[in-house]
Amino acid sequence: MREHLYSVYIMASLSGVLYIGVTSDLQTRVRQHKASAFEGFSKKYRCHRLVYYERYDYIQAAIGREKQLKGFTRKKKIALIESLNPRWQDLSESWDREHLVPRQSMKEADEASAKRIMLSIDGSKPRSLTEGKLRADIPGDPSRN
Repeated sequence: MREHLYSVYIMASLSGVLYIGVTSDLQTRVRQHKASAFEGFSKKYRCHRLVYYERYDYIQAAIGREKQLKGFTRKKKIALIESLNPRWQDLSESWDREHLVPRQSMKEADEASAKRIMLSIDGSKPRSLTEGKLRADIPGDPSRN
């Protein structure tokens, strides 16, 4: 049974700035990038779109590949991205969409997700949907009574 799956990934800004990283939890790490959860390069240059990733069983292989990609010329990095993602679409765009609540916009869902990420970073626990105003705002919800 596999304990971890490691990912080497490339995030891009709208202006084309690239960030290369490695992680054992790609979805969480991408959410952190999108929420600008940490100070540094990807926050400064707004590298919020996942444009490329590879998966590895062993961390040593993933770190080796990360170092290799960081050594590539910009032209070679772009060719690699465009070999699998020619339009530079955000590969994480549809993640978590199944978690929308009725009448919730994508913007509201993204804001709620960013809040959950920030809470998980500072150690706080997010409020559940059954608490307070969040649940009361859903029309027709039987728990409102």
